[in-house]
Amino acid sequence: MEAIPNGIERVDKIIGEVTGILERAEGAAVEKMRTYVEMEPKEGEIYRTLELFADQNFCLVYNSFKVTDEDGKKKLGADYDVESSSETSFISELDEYETKTFDGVEFTDKEAMDFGTRQSEMLYAWLSTCWKAAGGEHSKTPTYFAMDKEYMCHDPLTGEVLEEEDVARKLGYDVVD
Repeated sequence: MEAIPNGIERVDKIIGEVTGILERAEGAAVEKMRTYVEMEPKEGEIYRTLELFADQNFCLVYNSFKVTDEDGKKKLGADYDVESSSETSFISELDEYETKTFDGVEFTDKEAMDFGTRQSEMLYAWLSTCWKAAGGEHSKTPTYFAMDKEYMCHDPLTGEVLEEEDVARKLGYDVVD
């Protein structure tokens, strides 16, 4: 592997490599996502998130959301990590690349912010592309994407970003925070 330059060129180079990795990983990701498209909803499930942990080997976690009754109030409840690939990476080549690339590398605050923002945007766009290719518009359960415990739901079909409770409201469930 050739040396990574300093500064913004370094971020550009890494983003370029990540782009190629995501292109190569698309077929396998689409196949995995087909299983979620075809999956029957869990009992009481109103929507799910597929959460990608970029900071933890790019594992993909399936979270299930339900409406619960707590003291007469409708609340949104979640079963986190219903199913996960925490033992295996959803994007193993990216995990290996970033582990090697970032070993001993010090980013400036500006580089870190630039990389983090660009990587998140790329990953959401890639996940949405894969979801659509997997037939996501026919999913038996509304499905959103999330990243690393951000508690925001990204609609892969529209690009809309909502808080978890707002997704429930959008789906017709009158829940309180």
